[in-house]
Amino acid sequence: MKHLSALLLAAFPLFLSAQTIRVVSNQAIGLGAFYTNIQSAVDASSNGDIIYVYPSSVNYSSANISKKLTILGPGYQTLLNPSLGIQTYIGDGTLENITFLVGSEGSLIMGCNVNQIHVSNASNIILQRNKIRYNILINNSSNVLVTQSYFDYSDGGGFYLLQVQNNCSSIIVRNNIFHGTHYLPVYCGWQCNYTDNLQVDGSCNAQIENNIFHDRVQINNSTFRNNISYYDNFSNTNEAVAATNCIIYDNVFHSPAALPTGSYHNLTNVPLDSLFVGYPTQGAYSFDSRFQLLPYSPAKGYATGGVDCGAYGGVELYKLSGLPFIPLIYQINAPNAATSSSGLNVNIKVRAEN
Repeated sequence: MKHLSALLLAAFPLFLSAQTIRVVSNQAIGLGAFYTNIQSAVDASSNGDIIYVYPSSVNYSSANISKKLTILGPGYQTLLNPSLGIQTYIGDGTLENITFLVGSEGSLIMGCNVNQIHVSNASNIILQRNKIRYNILINNSSNVLVTQSYFDYSDGGGFYLLQVQNNCSSIIVRNNIFHGTHYLPVYCGWQCNYTDNLQVDGSCNAQIENNIFHDRVQINNSTFRNNISYYDNFSNTNEAVAATNCIIYDNVFHSPAALPTGSYHNLTNVPLDSLFVGYPTQGAYSFDSRFQLLPYSPAKGYATGGVDCGAYGGVELYKLSGLPFIPLIYQINAPNAATSSSGLNVNIKVRAEN
């Protein structure tokens, strides 16, 4: 039987001509992996290489990246989406902090469960189909795409789930689900009165479209369209979106709040139970599938061009569990031992993801 690393190589025919694939596993027995942590794979890589992070029940440590690399993970919480039919899951293998620095231009990270991602003084970075447990910080960078990702930090407030600061330009935030929100402990006062979903500071600009937001958004110099906000802290009714020099249109808001100057063609005061198939009552839906739209949702067809608002609308639909766009080995059937007459018959099921 081939090592799984050989099977992975066979699944990447488009990459083989120019790049080296490096397989990382912190449970490497029998996997044919040469690296037990991401930083060692990064250090050994050249520009254009691909790092495949193998599923694991043990967290991976942090890594700093100053090369053009592609980092591919296994997706996240796939067993919570049984429709995917994945039987090879052994754990997400959560990554700690991933930092893209000068020299990492052109890099991509996809299909990873990550605590924090920082992009600092870099450009042309793609953060796609990841689960973000704490936050993303983009600092003094340009042409950064954050797309098809799931933000789920629900601890005490005090920072932003996605923060764009210090002279950033051409930032695109598209088709993400921001489920993280604040809580309001009575002893905490104003210091813990927020975990805002998104901030774009006054020195930056962004295009923000087809996202789902659970908490407040503070933006400057940006376009905000085709989004759904199910912000429900009506004690701060004017803060679903705080905006300066922004264009805000074709969005759906649960909040009854008045919207900032520059807003038009938005729905407000929309009942929560009219929007999503599994929110506020989740039922049998998974953590991310519950945000698909009901057939009669006011957000259906309300976006620009008559498409749906939210992460499941537009041109880059949210992908359940963040599966990367590579062939997926989702089932392996093999006997425990080979025979002299028939050898070892292994059946593998592979599916293309896009």
